[in-house]
Amino acid sequence: MEENQSVDIATLEDEAEENKIKMQMVEKNMEQQKNMENLKSLKIEAENKYDTIKLKINQLSELADPLKDELNLADSEVDSQKQRKQHHEDKQKEHLDTLNKKRRELDMKEKELQEKMSQARQNCQEWIDVKKIFNNSRQRN
Repeated sequence: MEENQSVDIATLEDEAEENKIKMQMVEKNMEQQKNMENLKSLKIEAENKYDTIKLKINQLSELADPLKDELNLADSEVDSQKQRKQHHEDKQKEHLDTLNKKRRELDMKEKELQEKMSQARQNCQEWIDVKKIFNNSRQRN
């Protein structure tokens, strides 16, 4: 009977050890389930934040589209104005070049006029002198 009791005790101790291991596994599974539920909660929260952010991005994109169109239109207008400005600057340069050329021509003509006037004065003086001599010689005769 002692042998039976020691077998029964050994069997009970084995069962107790198995039950202890099973309980530890159940506790571990319960903890893992709790962690999984926590992770699911975090996942749902992250997905909700993602959806909210995505919605805001879409709303901003819708608001930005007309602004992009306006910006493109403004860029186009700026380019057009730059071209017009360049055209006018080129025309102004042409006119200034022509004006400077005409000024140089005028300066040359004025110089020629001064030279011819100087020659004319000199010729006129010579003519006056010749006329005086001629008149003086006629009076003597």
